[in-house]
Amino acid sequence: MKYLKLTESINYLDKLDITPYPRDVMESLKQNNGFIFLDDRLGKFYYLANIVEKWLRPFESVLFLVCEYGIWPSRENVYLTSRVRMSYGDKRSISEAPGCLFEKQETEDLVLHLHLALLNCWGGCVASEKKVFYFSHDDWAGFSGPYGDKIADEWRNSILKLDNS
Repeated sequence: MKYLKLTESINYLDKLDITPYPRDVMESLKQNNGFIFLDDRLGKFYYLANIVEKWLRPFESVLFLVCEYGIWPSRENVYLTSRVRMSYGDKRSISEAPGCLFEKQETEDLVLHLHLALLNCWGGCVASEKKVFYFSHDDWAGFSGPYGDKIADEWRNSILKLDNS
C-alpha cells in the first residue's frame, strides 16, 4: 500500500481513462442504474465497503482517491483518519496525499479506508482497471462497470429489507 499525492493519483486514473470526480459521472450512473443513495443510519457503510471490494475483484491494484473533503467538517473525524494513516507509516494529511494504491493482497486495508471515507462524508472514487465505485459528500454513490447495476440493485434491496424490519 502506498499513499499518493493528488497529481500522482490523477495521472494513474488518466492512464485508465477514469475521471476521479463523482459529480462528473452522476447522470451517467443514474442512467445505467448504478446510482445509490447513502444512508448510514442503519450502520451499513462497513458492509458497503466490503461489497465494493468484492465487486472490484479480480484486480492487481486499486486506486482509492478522496477528492472531496472538508465540506461537512462536523461529520469528519480527522484525528482518527490521521492515526490510521500514521499506523501505515505516513504522517501526511488527506490534503497532502489523498490517494492510496492498494495491491490485491491488501483488501482489508482498502475496506478500512473506504469505510472511513464514507463515515467522514467524503467524496472520491475507488478504481480498478475496468470498474469504478464513486462516492459523494452529498450522500450518494455509484457503481460504474460490469454488473454495477446488479450490485446497486442488491444494495437498494438490502436497505429496503432493513427499513421494513
